Amino acid sequence: MKRFFKDRNGSALIWSLFIILILFTLSFVIYSAVSVYSKYQMCENELQRAATITMDKNMENANVRDVVLDIPADAISSFESNLLQLGYIKTADAKWTKTVNDSALYCLDNLKISIEGEAITVTTSVNVNIPWKIANKTTVSFPIRISGRVLYLDA
Repeated sequence: MKRFFKDRNGSALIWSLFIILILFTLSFVIYSAVSVYSKYQMCENELQRAATITMDKNMENANVRDVVLDIPADAISSFESNLLQLGYIKTADAKWTKTVNDSALYCLDNLKISIEGEAITVTTSVNVNIPWKIANKTTVSFPIRISGRVLYLDA
């Protein structure tokens, strides 16, 4: 180790630059991973919120929920209108894209909404843009499954 620090041939500078390059690369990879994960979490939270609002709006009796707990089948259109209010745009190929300042944040692909009794389930895959290109791909895809259920608590 002493020889490395006392090197007079100039290789210590090269090693230092190499270590700095590795640290910059590592910090870029960590930053990119955190930004992709935060977009995934934001999309998951928005979908959960839309499902919850859909359940709440489509109850038979909003004040007394113990009468009928089932969610009506027409709540699917209500879920889609909730997505539109959150800023999603439905494209011609049935994908939902969230845009901010005219740039695509992420895209929902294969969105399936199922309502069974008092439960709503949303399954989709979210495509998030990444800042680098890997094997000619600029997006990563993650599956998301959101479930909501109407609860009745008897006091």
